[in-house]
Amino acid sequence: NSLVRLSMMSIQAKFKILVTFYQIINSLGDVYGVEVDEKVKGCLSFLQYFNFGLTEIVTIPSACIGSMSSRLLLATIWPFVAIILCCLSIACHAHFSLKRKGTTDIDMKQAVWMRILHISIIILFFTLTPVAVTIFEAKKCKPFDSNDATKEIASYLISDWSVRCDQGGSYQQLQ
Repeated sequence: NSLVRLSMMSIQAKFKILVTFYQIINSLGDVYGVEVDEKVKGCLSFLQYFNFGLTEIVTIPSACIGSMSSRLLLATIWPFVAIILCCLSIACHAHFSLKRKGTTDIDMKQAVWMRILHISIIILFFTLTPVAVTIFEAKKCKPFDSNDATKEIASYLISDWSVRCDQGGSYQQLQ
């Protein structure tokens, strides 16, 4: 019965499920500390092109962007900047191309709104997981023994080793 339902799904729905599965598998290690077998990751490696984190798109190591707070800010804002730029380009395209075809203003506004809504959903779908992973990276700390005699432990943020988790300051600001 479930095989029949799967065969009746559209290609778009199947693709969304596949991409979502890859995003979940790819973020398990970062978010939950669970490692997935490399064979499974290898089978899905072709989907890495649909992981739209900012550092993956511009191929700059995240440490080169700056502190964790600036990476966090950039990672959460850039999808909205992309949506705004896409909205502007859709509106400009509609103004120049649909106006020439003689469509009414109401039809043009409705077409533009549907395109903007569609592209916004697509951008948010593909950027949700990378943004969530960046947010979780701002919480993962690793403790180190700093003094064996007194059994003191110092805890540092894994994604930005300059931030101490056991002292307020920068770590508290990230939270």
